[in-house]
Amino acid sequence: MVFHNPHPISLLPSHILLPHFYYYYFFFPRQIPPSVDPTSIGLGARSISLGRVAVAAPGDLNASFINPANSVSLESWGLTSMYTSLLEGDLNYTMLGGATKAFDGIVGISYLGGGATGISATTLDANGRVAPTGTNFDYSNSTVSLIYGKALQPKLSAGGTIKLISKGFSGQSNGSGVSLDTGLLYSVQNNLSAGLLVQNIASTGINWATGKNEAPQMLIKGGINYQLRNDISLLSDIDILPFVLRGGIEWKPLSMLSVRSGIENLSSGMNISFGLGLAYLGIKFDYAYLKDGTLDTNSTHFFSFSFLPATASQTLKAR
Repeated sequence: MVFHNPHPISLLPSHILLPHFYYYYFFFPRQIPPSVDPTSIGLGARSISLGRVAVAAPGDLNASFINPANSVSLESWGLTSMYTSLLEGDLNYTMLGGATKAFDGIVGISYLGGGATGISATTLDANGRVAPTGTNFDYSNSTVSLIYGKALQPKLSAGGTIKLISKGFSGQSNGSGVSLDTGLLYSVQNNLSAGLLVQNIASTGINWATGKNEAPQMLIKGGINYQLRNDISLLSDIDILPFVLRGGIEWKPLSMLSVRSGIENLSSGMNISFGLGLAYLGIKFDYAYLKDGTLDTNSTHFFSFSFLPATASQTLKAR
């Protein structure tokens, strides 16, 4: 199989259009953009329904795999998952994860895997026009995250994440690399938390068999979580470089029901999200719908299931 551009780049997340990927992949052999962190699509329906906020989200197991300092509030152990189908079913992602108390803190592992099949290969004909080669290829992408979180002081927690990233194009090339994230979470007062996250603070980059290296961009993020009332929480994240503002509100009309909405102000446009959560005896179901402000076909659904046995025990004791 012959490609117009032999140098692979990363498949972009849901808020960056897949056609852009094909455009750069096949027409700009020398312009290799920075690697996109696969986890930027989000690692939980709750976070995504709140505008993809996750820096200051204590008690959210999925958010612990974004900012590991969030994991310290875990009381025993927990399991979680997420599924989404992006770009009208062309790109499917599944996330599985778990965390538990160990080594005087919290340790956890998660897997995020996705891919696209049957992508048509193209080349340039003698007149410089794009022409299909008549062959297809597949793309795969996976990230294994290893987290550790620990309370440094009663109000201050810290954590680190090691991400093992693998990408590949069937029959062409594969790449892999390692990145490190670090985060902090500070309880300002009983109803206010603030977080700081530095993603890709150190990285090997994605090293491809072709000899190319994708260097991931280091991202610095801040976040706040303010409990306005017992049943209403306001959350916000700010990405410093590049600047992105995210915000969300969560309302709990019942102890087992949460209603959420959020916005994500990207340079390409504004995304709007909403969702709900159900929790009973430690079992949690979260749903989110993301309305992409740039291209409607990027709008999609996210589903998460989690189990936290400590939550179940607390519910039974309260009865």
